[in-house]
Amino acid sequence: MDVPIWIFLLPLLTFSAAVFAANGSRRAFRLARAARRKSGVRVRYVLLHSHTSSSPWLVFFPGEDEEGEDAGPMGCLRLSYGPVRQYFRDLPRPVGESLLMGNLRDGEVVVPWIGANVVWPAGSFREANSSDQDQVSFFSELTASKPFSP
Repeated sequence: MDVPIWIFLLPLLTFSAAVFAANGSRRAFRLARAARRKSGVRVRYVLLHSHTSSSPWLVFFPGEDEEGEDAGPMGCLRLSYGPVRQYFRDLPRPVGESLLMGNLRDGEVVVPWIGANVVWPAGSFREANSSDQDQVSFFSELTASKPFSP
């Protein structure tokens, strides 16, 4: 009896698919739970493009009444572009106010509400730390003036 060799890989592929689906559903549950929270933090934001990761980032600043106009960034979230023909479809306005739902700590799930719409992030919250040289170079890369090319 000739048994194909790929038949022995079938349990491994099934297990890998189940783990992938479980991680995705766990992340979706955490995003939905953070978006449904009752209270949030009102902040200002600016939408910037990273040339190293080729993705848009929302950079958050404290609200106007908290630290004034000259306050440094408090953190950022990575977003995703839309499909090829509608590249900027799901992105918010370049500048505005947002309501952040979730724990504003590094690595936590945070969901911004801009107006009446939720903006689903592509990654976890990244807290700004001016004493960390990697983060300083990351934020200076975000603000570098280079032409945009998708």
